[in-house]
Order: sequence, then C-alpha cells, then structure tokens
Amino acid sequence: MISGVCSPWRLESGFVGIRKAWLIFLLLAAPGSAGPDILERFVEPTTRQDFFADIYEQRWEYFPHNHSLLPISLSQVSEWIAAHGDSKEEVVETLQHPVDARSFEPMKKRPKPLQRIQDAFLQGFSMVINSLHRWSEPGLRLAQELFNAADLPVDVYMYLTPPHSSSYGLHSDVMDAFMVQLQGSKRWKVCDLPQWMLEGDKFNGEPPPGAKCEEITLRGGDVLYLPFGTLHQASTDEELSMHLTVNIERQYYVWGSLLQGALHKLVDADLRVEMFQFSEDDSPTPLAKVIQQLARAVPKLQRVPGFSLTLPGGSSALWLTRPLCSLDEPEPSRGPEASPTAGYLEQLAGEFQLVVAEVAAAVDHQQQLGAKRLRIGQSQLTLSEALGLLQGPAAVDQALPWVLQLARFHSLMHFRAGAGDAADKLLPVPELFSSLAAARAHLGHDGISVLRQATARKLSDVASWSNNNNDNDNRSSAQLRFRRHPQLRAVLLREEAITQGQGLSTAIATLLLNSGENSLEIRQQELPAILFCLGLFGDSTSRGRSFLAEEVPGSSGSADNNNNHNNQASGKNLTMKLLQKLLAKGALQIVHPGLSEA
Repeated sequence: MISGVCSPWRLESGFVGIRKAWLIFLLLAAPGSAGPDILERFVEPTTRQDFFADIYEQRWEYFPHNHSLLPISLSQVSEWIAAHGDSKEEVVETLQHPVDARSFEPMKKRPKPLQRIQDAFLQGFSMVINSLHRWSEPGLRLAQELFNAADLPVDVYMYLTPPHSSSYGLHSDVMDAFMVQLQGSKRWKVCDLPQWMLEGDKFNGEPPPGAKCEEITLRGGDVLYLPFGTLHQASTDEELSMHLTVNIERQYYVWGSLLQGALHKLVDADLRVEMFQFSEDDSPTPLAKVIQQLARAVPKLQRVPGFSLTLPGGSSALWLTRPLCSLDEPEPSRGPEASPTAGYLEQLAGEFQLVVAEVAAAVDHQQQLGAKRLRIGQSQLTLSEALGLLQGPAAVDQALPWVLQLARFHSLMHFRAGAGDAADKLLPVPELFSSLAAARAHLGHDGISVLRQATARKLSDVASWSNNNNDNDNRSSAQLRFRRHPQLRAVLLREEAITQGQGLSTAIATLLLNSGENSLEIRQQELPAILFCLGLFGDSTSRGRSFLAEEVPGSSGSADNNNNHNNQASGKNLTMKLLQKLLAKGALQIVHPGLSEA
C-alpha cells in the first residue's frame, strides 16, 4: 500500500527570513447526485447520525443491500487491466498464494498485463489494484465523495479473488475500511477483539482467547465496516469475488497520533506543521509503539478528538478538519447541542486533559514503562517526563492548537501525496463556468458589452463594472454576490513569530489545484479578508453564505478622515483584487441572481 500520505510537504522557496502564513486550497469534485451521499448509501438503513454515534470508531457492522452500489463490472476491469495494467506489478499486484505462500511466476517471460492476471487467477492467486483512485475515474469519484462525507482522507483498492481461495490470513489493518462487494461473494470471519488490545507477541494468526468471531457472507452490494485493528479474514467458496476496500485513514487523526505530535511540538517550539512526519504504518517509532501499548488500557487514544461532543452531522472529523484556521474554529452556538459555556477548543482541551490523565494513571501501574527512554525529536525523555510535558500548561495553550492545525493540514495534503501526474489526477480543474454564467446573468443586456474583450481569468472586469454601476434598479447594475466554493477545502497555516523586531509583513498562500497554478501570495493585511471569505464557523467569517464585496473586511479602507475618499478607493481596489484571485482559483463563486444567495 502507498504510504506517501505520511510524507512531509515543503514549499520550494524555503523558510529563510520571516515566518509565513500559507493559505492552502483543495477543490473536490461535486457529489454525483443530490440524493444520499456515498456514506449514507453504504450504511443504509442506518442513518448517518446513528452511524457516527453508535458504530463509527467503536465496532464493526454489516450492512446488507440487495443491489450494487457502484457500477463496476468484470468487463470494465478486464478492459482497464488490458489498457493500463503494469507488468511490474506497481499498479496491479498479485498476492501470495493462500496455500503455500509462493509468489506468482508467469509461464511467459513478459506476458501482457491481462494475460498475467488471468493466468494467476486460474492458479488460485488473488490480485489487487493498488490505490484505484489514482488510476480509475470511478475510483477517484468514490474517494472524493467519501472524503466529502467522512472529512478524512480516503484510499480505494480493488480485490479480485478466484473461487476456493483467499487473500490474507487472519489479520488487522491500520486504517478503517468499508468492504464493498461488487460481484460474486466472499465469506468473512470478523472478531470483536481488536488487535491493538492484544500483546503483539501473543497473536499468531489465530483468534485470540476470549474473542468472539462471526462469519458473514457478502454478496453484490453488501457493505462491511471494519474499524482499524479489527481482526478479519476473507475467503471464497464456489464463486469468484470482486470487492472494493475503501480505507478511511482515521489512524492519523486519533488522540494517540496527535499526542505524539504535541510532544514533538513541546520539545521543539520552532517545529512547523508542514515539516512534521507521522510515524509510518509499517515501521512505527518507539514512541508510536508505546502509545499503541497504552491504548489497551486507554481506548480513548484510538478516538478522533471531539468524541465526547455532540456535533452536527455526527462526525467529530467535521470540526477537526474543516476550519480554515484556529480563528475559524466553531463557537458553541454553531451546533444545536453544543455547550453554551465553552467553545470547541475549550471543550477539546477538557477531552485532551482527560485522555492524558488516563494515560498517566495507566503508566503509574507500570513503573517500568514510565522509566522507558524515548527519542522525541532531538531529545531523549523518559515516558514519565514526556507525560509531565503533556500535563503542563504549554500543552493546552500551545501544543493543542498546533496539533489541530496539523490535523487540518495533513487531511488536505493527503490528496497531494506521492509525486508527478499520479498525484495531480486527484485534484480537479477548478470549475469556473458557474461563476461565468452568473457574471453574464448579472450584467444583463445593458452591460454585457463589457465582456467583449474579457477573459475567464479576469472576472474582476465584470465585478468592477457591476459594483461601479449600482445606481439604477435594473438587474444589470445589481452588485455581485460571492460565496465560498461548496467543494473547496482550505487551510490557513499561520506561524506566529517576530523576526528582527518586525512583525509578519507578508504571507504566502498556496492553492493546490489541477491547473498547475499552485502559488498565490497574500499580504498580511489581506488575512482578515481571507478569513471572512473562506471561513466556515468563526464569528468573523461568512460561514459559507453569500456576501457583497463591501462586506469584506478592509473594503472601506482606513478610518483616516483626511484621506477618507482615497482610503475607501484603495480599500475597494484591494478587495476586488483579492476577490479576483480567489475567483480565478475557483475558491470563490459568483452567485447567480436567479439562485438562492444563502
């Protein structure tokens, strides 16, 4: 499996001189229909709210369906392998034989991809298309839609298994997974005791003592949800099986992983989120191993922050990954059931302290574990010393906001994992047609001549004409309304610092789009406007609603009465230039006058 999601991302220009604020964007494809999203279709008849409240993160569940949820056939897979399969097995991989663990050796020296897979299939080998979303349009759309629904990064794999065969023995995975049966059937053994609750040297591929295991047969359309760590094994009987394994990379966003990030920040105050690297799944660090060991006594370490809160839509990942920055974190009034006395950060601080207290209690019962020395960044600390840092005031005041920013950054950068064209395929070209249509509709017949020499990337011409000709009552002179693009993901990385006695004077905003234009510079004074235009939750943001240019902070200039007119003109020009940048990148839309402005 591809582990590029863990890799740190660096800006080419380096980090010499002043600290920088980055605005990082991702545009996701729109959902395929206005009906239930892919997550809701997976878990039907269970509701989204009930799934997140009672099942997600906590236990496995079987969702039977009597129809296929995804239109992928064996004929399409054969065509795809013939056209795109890789004889070096970088894309299409044959797994070890389930009986003797041997690798497949083709009879011909260099068989064609489809012939190689067909021969292996006949001999009892299973095959997997790794990271299907990188190579397949349906896989890509599925990954993007589930990312929209679950608010955590997604990977998609396709398995094809012949009759009387299997893929792996009893094992667990490091990420959550939806097993989606496409064709044929597959028998699954699933155990209720997660592997992370067991001591590693006592698990030998057999069901552990005390575990209750059930057998379930998935048929076309059925879905099986497995939280990470769930012990499972799959095999076929008389039929072949084709299924998708749709992974949700939750393991990076649980308290156990974020506590590791907090410790690194506490020992290195200059650590930046874009340079932090999570422990690799296949080679965990000693600190990651200790956290996993402690999770047996403190299961909360394997939960996403916010698990104790009642949140809109039910997903704690929504408020963890969607805010633009710390100033955009939700206030209690945003959720109908949120506490009236504390904001999101304050409530998470209480959850953070609860988890750390339970970890400390577990370590107190294992004195030898508390004395274990661990390397954290460039420091060597005992586990007890590390816990002392997590219990200190800097943990809540400094490290907690930092790891929340880390989670936002990492969830967005997942779609930038890897290198080259394969990564760029995940990022759709920004869709400007809706804004172009809205611009023409706003101008009407009286003002449409302004578009004679206009270009799609110069929507500021339209905006300037409309906003400078608003004295009449007709629709052509109505002021344009803007709103954040519904499929936008954005993170504002702002590293507070003072360099050589001067404050932050510039900022770097980086748009990650399929267009290849991924750099946008933003000045410090524009940051309040960015927060307003693209924020979703904060009191000083538009919260995804439509707005006029004059509502954007800074659009009216400064309060200097001696130069009031000039300041107003300057503020208006700066605002229009900023809106133009965001429109051109697809981060904002012009609202069509015939549609709802909300």
